[in-house]
Amino acid sequence: MSRVGRGQLLENLRDLKVGILTGLMMGATYGLVLLAMTMTENVSYVVALRQLSIPLGVGFAIWLLGEPAHRPQLLGVGLVCAGLIAVSLR
Repeated sequence: MSRVGRGQLLENLRDLKVGILTGLMMGATYGLVLLAMTMTENVSYVVALRQLSIPLGVGFAIWLLGEPAHRPQLLGVGLVCAGLIAVSLR
């Protein structure tokens, strides 16, 4: 095997490790959400808190990563926030 081929193989194995770790973490977070749903009487609060990750992710992407803030994107985040407020006031 050539040096170039060996380097590509090692790079692919690193990507595979990251993919497996990401999959395990996503499964764990989903398990935590299911556990939280079994521990509460009002599941809508758990769902609303889970959806809070959308505006937080957009906010951090704009603030930390310097992503552009387009009008439709901000409108969507505003609608998600309005929905979260509506669920909390219920």
